[in-house]
Amino acid sequence: MSENVEVARQSRHVNTSLRHRVLVEAFYLVALTTIYSTALYPALKSPYLPGWGGDAYGHLFKIWVLMNEGYVKWTRYWHGGDPFLTFYSPLSYFIGALIGKILGSDVLGYKLSILVGMLIGAYSMRFLLKELGLKGKSIYLSSLLYPLSIWILNYIVEGGLFPRFFANMLLPLGMLGVIYLVKYSDVRKTLLSSIFLSALFLSHLMIFIIFAFSTAILLPYLYLHYIRKIPLKSFAKNLLVFSISFISLTAFWTIPFLLQIKYYNIFYFYNEPLTFQFYSVSIENLFSVSDMYYTGILFILGLIGYILFFSRKGVRADLRMFSANCLLVIFLYVFLALGYYNPVKELYYLPIVGNIHPERWIDGANFYSLIGLALLIATIEENKIRKKAKALLIIAIFLIILADFSL
Repeated sequence: MSENVEVARQSRHVNTSLRHRVLVEAFYLVALTTIYSTALYPALKSPYLPGWGGDAYGHLFKIWVLMNEGYVKWTRYWHGGDPFLTFYSPLSYFIGALIGKILGSDVLGYKLSILVGMLIGAYSMRFLLKELGLKGKSIYLSSLLYPLSIWILNYIVEGGLFPRFFANMLLPLGMLGVIYLVKYSDVRKTLLSSIFLSALFLSHLMIFIIFAFSTAILLPYLYLHYIRKIPLKSFAKNLLVFSISFISLTAFWTIPFLLQIKYYNIFYFYNEPLTFQFYSVSIENLFSVSDMYYTGILFILGLIGYILFFSRKGVRADLRMFSANCLLVIFLYVFLALGYYNPVKELYYLPIVGNIHPERWIDGANFYSLIGLALLIATIEENKIRKKAKALLIIAIFLIILADFSL
């Protein structure tokens, strides 16, 4: 009898806990959707696309073609004929076309893909921060703020850079995929890793390459805290399963791309000084509110977060090394973004580096700085000060962020 009572009590506890988690998740999803919809309302309400010209309508065209003609190899409607999506990663357009097909509007497909991307970005960042060992308010607040980075929003508002925006929303999933690959001896985690990294690869090739560079810089952290802790045989199996899955998922786009790459006009920025200067970022640009390359207060708060977190006592060794490696990535990427203003211009004669718009390196720096924002909030949460003082500090941070949006 007593055993039955205990089982019933535990069952009620599990059900209550499950209901609580479901309510929290439902509230979080509603909060995210409301906040992002409010932020996007002017764009959703307008009959036009968000973006002051820029590339928006070129990207809308690709969604229109997918909706009306499917994933064709050639379209005659672009510059007298164009190998359709052969040289441009297609995933963001697939999502836009799917939503557009459901709603019967390519414009709505484009616009609502932005909202879907923001939700993916927020949840991706939340899962990543949890995997890194963070908890509490820092996970929820930082993941909510990630898609609201001024650097990222400028892609849509000013440039209409639809695929690049979407790729940035998938960067947390990319980092999560790397951790899954090197941390777990689990086929399911490895398959998830390949799905996450394939999605990033198929969203924007250059952003994927920039992300890959950062993982190379993070190798000391990845090796010391993950790779060396799993058996060599398991790690080799992970790499094999990942490679087969990644190639299988991306082959439909990668094979035609490689077969026709000889026809692609590969651009080297050092050959075009004016273009090179235009896409280069000076340090003043990053912190000038009126500049198109302004990174926003979240970037600065992220840097402060790393410095404060790294200087704390009693921080876990893995997070301390992760913070140091991330700071290195941020400073290196800002250095590469200087481009025309960089004192070491020989860097841009290197393969791949010479093909990347210098300002795109800030995408990587911005992503890692926003992880630093989570560390800043975690540092405040774990500080031995009164709860009211902690709340006031977090409120002050939000007021500063809101003031930054109003500028």
